[in-house]
Amino acid sequence: MRYTDAPHQELPPNFLDLSLSEQIDLYLEHYLPQLVQWLQEWLEVSETGLFKGKILFTRYEDLHDNPRQFCQKILQFYEIDPHYFTFIERQPHQGRLHFRKAQIDEWQEVYTHAQLEKVKKIVPQSLLERFDWSA
Repeated sequence: MRYTDAPHQELPPNFLDLSLSEQIDLYLEHYLPQLVQWLQEWLEVSETGLFKGKILFTRYEDLHDNPRQFCQKILQFYEIDPHYFTFIERQPHQGRLHFRKAQIDEWQEVYTHAQLEKVKKIVPQSLLERFDWSA
């Protein structure tokens, strides 16, 4: 089986002029299917032993909930001496904020009903269960 490269998407020149809903539509149509395939291939490689290195699957939810523990888990998994790593506490933002709130389930509030249905069709139930995601 040929495995795909990491997903990437060329954005149209007018991407930033699109509404958020139009940007999400573009993402769902062009990027999410590639991302799902890429993740499924990594899971297959991990489960079949085709890759001889160690593979750790992580989730944004874990990073969000406890960044220090998240980093420690990575260091421990890859047997990296924690003395080589300096954990920097998250600093509160000052001034202009990013357009996202960085909440775990923010996408469920932002996506339209049609977009949520499209996600359910693209992301297989096995991935939702494997990563404890809800759709």
